[in-house]
Amino acid sequence: MLHTSDVPGGVVNILTGHRHELLEHFSSHMDVNAMIYCGDEKDDIELVETNAALNVKRAIIFSDEKWDKDSGQGPYYILKTQETKTTWHPVGV
Repeated sequence: MLHTSDVPGGVVNILTGHRHELLEHFSSHMDVNAMIYCGDEKDDIELVETNAALNVKRAIIFSDEKWDKDSGQGPYYILKTQETKTTWHPVGV
């Protein structure tokens, strides 16, 4: 889908790995502007929130979502991570 879209290269980055391998790096990396943590591990939540505060990163914690249910699905979970600077809507085109 990304290959045939008009999204420029480098806009979407997909990184894989185990949570314990990536959590420290994502939460402290200066080029990551927001992070969504899905889980209820107290130590992980504390790590994310502490590291996010060091570089003013938005940390969103979803600890009680049921991701296997229909109510836990949808694109609206990423709205808190979006940066909207200018929004326009053409009228009468």
